[in-house]
Amino acid sequence: MLRISRTELDGIVTLQLEGKLLAPWVNELEAMVVVGGNRLRLDLAHVTFVDRAGAQLLRNLQGQGVDVTDCSQFVLEVLRAETGHSGDRRV
Repeated sequence: MLRISRTELDGIVTLQLEGKLLAPWVNELEAMVVVGGNRLRLDLAHVTFVDRAGAQLLRNLQGQGVDVTDCSQFVLEVLRAETGHSGDRRV
């Protein structure tokens, strides 16, 4: 299950994800993501697992300028597996 909470502060929309980002929930998250006038941030501090479809969505969103923050070490490794990124908890 994936829980998505939305907040907005100072022109930054934050979607806080909790649970597992799996293929069945990818479309749900995509429907909530509107990349437009406001800056968008995905807070993954409470994401415990990401499958291949979830990781691909996150990489696609990053390519569109979405900030993906507060990843666990596991999520960082999943995202780095194909991209080769290094660094801290911000991908």
